[in-house]
Amino acid sequence: MIRIIKIFSTFTILVLFSLTSVSAMDLDLGPDRNDNKSFMEAINSDIESMDKYIQISIKSLDDHYLLIENAAAINKILKSYLLEAIVSANESIKQSSVPDKVKFSFENIQTILFSIRDKSGQIAGGLNPVGVAFYSEEIAELIKSLYKGYDKNNNSQLEEDTESTLDFLNSWNKGN
Repeated sequence: MIRIIKIFSTFTILVLFSLTSVSAMDLDLGPDRNDNKSFMEAINSDIESMDKYIQISIKSLDDHYLLIENAAAINKILKSYLLEAIVSANESIKQSSVPDKVKFSFENIQTILFSIRDKSGQIAGGLNPVGVAFYSEEIAELIKSLYKGYDKNNNSQLEEDTESTLDFLNSWNKGN
């Protein structure tokens, strides 16, 4: 009985913590808002953390369990704040008067993050060793795309107006 109470207490604390965290993600990135910087710092920090995990993985592609562990950590980052914040921001800016390039950048980041989430989820779910290594390499490439740009039309060129991502948003954020 005591064990059940402890489990229930822990569960209740986690639920309450997650509910208070979600309320902090009610973000509006409209042009009249002056707190974009803290939002961008949070986004950058999470992506940097994901990049650190995947860089460790890439150096150890033969360590199946390390790849699974790092993919689970990436998935946790995505699900704890990052993905929901980007989706919320993307929905908010669609209705705002920010430049289209900013809108495309958030849309591209969201698309990439969904792909990373799917691949890291498959790895964490226990793919075979070859699949785990392959998806780890793909995640590394996707994280590079988060910074440099997303070649949506696969023409091996980044269209500056429609395929920009985090590097553009960081420079735009500094200018506004």
